This record gives sequence, C-alpha cells and structure tokens, in this order.
Amino acid sequence: MEVILMARLKDLKRMCKAYDACIYCPMSEAGCASPNKFYDNADEIVDKWVSEHPVKTYAMDFFEKFPKAPKDPSGCPMPCIRLIYPEAMDKSCLEYTCKDCWNQPIPEDK
Repeated sequence: MEVILMARLKDLKRMCKAYDACIYCPMSEAGCASPNKFYDNADEIVDKWVSEHPVKTYAMDFFEKFPKAPKDPSGCPMPCIRLIYPEAMDKSCLEYTCKDCWNQPIPEDK
C-alpha cells in the first residue's frame, strides 16, 4: 500500500511540475483546491495523464536522437548504456540485463 501511495504521489508531483499554472492542469477541473470534489475522480485524471505522458527513459531519449539506431532483441539500443550515458551506469552488468539499464527513468533535473 505504501509503495502504491508513493508512486501515486510521484505521478501527481510530476503532473504538477508539467504546468506553469494550476488553471491549465487537468486536476483543476477536479477541484484540486476543493477537497470535497478532489477525491471523486482524481485517480482517473492522474492515470489518464500518466498514460499520455510516460516517464522518459534513457532508451526513449536515445531513440529520439538516433531513431534509426540498431536495436538488440529486447528492443534496446545496441551500445552499452555506459558508453552513452555514463551517469546511468550504477549497476553491475552481471546482475542486470541491458533492458534494466536502458529502461531506467531519466532523472527529472536533466
């Protein structure tokens, strides 16, 4: 339960950061400022927004820049992530697959 709540809060925080003003946020229609209305459909609104705005991964970023780059059988870029994004390589290759490394979310401050 706590993990689900933390994930939901991360999604909501990411959604809030995406808008310059609350009036443009989909949650404002749900009564974000009014707790009586907020709970009625907040989950639906956040779920819809998250599905339309997935967290950007290193693989997504790489293929945006190099759309014709070859892929391995799992759909990941062929070069090792440490050659392109050395900051993302904090794992041991022996313990993880390329898919694990390439599908890490890019930190939002980047």
